[in-house]
Amino acid sequence: MTEFTNPPKTPTQRDFFVPGAEGSTADSLDAWRAFATEAVGGATDRKVQRLVYRHNGEVLISEVGYREHDGTAPWLVTAIFEPKEPQGANSPWSISIVRMVNGKLVSRNPPIMVSQSDVTEVLDFPVPEAVHGEEGGDETDSQRS
Repeated sequence: MTEFTNPPKTPTQRDFFVPGAEGSTADSLDAWRAFATEAVGGATDRKVQRLVYRHNGEVLISEVGYREHDGTAPWLVTAIFEPKEPQGANSPWSISIVRMVNGKLVSRNPPIMVSQSDVTEVLDFPVPEAVHGEEGGDETDSQRS
């Protein structure tokens, strides 16, 4: 898990997964739900693959399965969460990240938080039909922008 790379500038659509839980879609969903509990202010059921945003005058890219750097160490992006409150000032996007420290998996808590006004692009995972609406009848990802 320590040999991951930066996300590509041009995205490639990939099937839904959570790093370390690639055994099945059910395994990835269980891992995704576990990380979702750390999302600040709650999260929608949207499965986000990639988030492009502005921070300190730079355009940054976070993508599941690729490297994220928080200024201290490289981390691995495990999940990206859309805030439950669509325009709430205190409802940021959350980027869950993990890394290995002395052979143990460590999650950063709190996750990286991105203001909604700083988000410039979102790419969703194409989620299998059996997964759509599983968390209380949410819209399918194809219905969102």
